[in-house]
Amino acid sequence: MNVAYIDENGTNQTYTGTSPWNYSFSAKKGSSLKVSASCDATGTSSVHIFINAVDKKDDTETGINATASTTAQ
Repeated sequence: MNVAYIDENGTNQTYTGTSPWNYSFSAKKGSSLKVSASCDATGTSSVHIFINAVDKKDDTETGINATASTTAQ
């Protein structure tokens, strides 16, 4: 899987490896959050943004090279 996200410093980052993958950090109120994930074959990609332990935004895509993405503030 390939993941692109914005870290706690507002810097674009990438992760390539196995799933599931989790990443958490504290952000300032009003920060922009973004995450996308894609699989290298036919499958399902799912992303979630949790704010204060509540699933606020999510997306799930299925297919060849499925890419799921979402943003939140």
